[in-house]
Amino acid sequence: MGKRLSSEEKRLLVEDVNTLSMFSSEVNDSLIRNLSGLLRKLIVDDGLIHISNEYLGHNKFYINAHVVKDPKLIEHEKFTVFAATAHRKGITVGYVAEVKGKALHPKDTPLGEGLGMVEFKENIPLHEFAKTSVVGISGVVINRGEIIKYVANKMQGVHRIDPRRNNKRELERKYRALDPLWEQWGIAGGNSILTTLLGIAQEITSSPSYMQLLELAKKEFPELFE
Repeated sequence: MGKRLSSEEKRLLVEDVNTLSMFSSEVNDSLIRNLSGLLRKLIVDDGLIHISNEYLGHNKFYINAHVVKDPKLIEHEKFTVFAATAHRKGITVGYVAEVKGKALHPKDTPLGEGLGMVEFKENIPLHEFAKTSVVGISGVVINRGEIIKYVANKMQGVHRIDPRRNNKRELERKYRALDPLWEQWGIAGGNSILTTLLGIAQEITSSPSYMQLLELAKKEFPELFE
């Protein structure tokens, strides 16, 4: 970002960043509608990068996360691999894979990491986080930024697709791959796409960088944290 943020711009972004920590892990329409818009502002539109540059310095915000490792290993439609999902006590350690609709967790089977479908990456720079792959389905790998945009499109009617023909075609292909999951689960607590969205928020808020950012912002805008 070329120019420094004004005090009002900083205040608004600090408010958004603090709001992110207030979301519970309960998945419902109202929560996800708000969360998808918030994550679009902070991650897709780089709001979190801008405010972290102000308080932590450029490229000083890091996140740990699981990622889908190799799309070639997700060969058939029967495999849907989630590199991370949310749960009531925070992010799961590992992955969730669905084989023909049955959820398989790390404690039950070595399927995901055993086949190299998922790996854990430490200290991912924030500017790379949106591009980390989080879902694999039918040989298509979808990153965190695309999940955020997909949910925003579904729940908020926001349609901002890259106008460049190749990028638009590729994103639409990924959305078509996600559609059966969305339609299968509906807008309910078991929706894996919504739970993955919530997991993205949990990955961000569990990072030491996030906590450091909040502590520094609290000194400048204490009234936002009362």
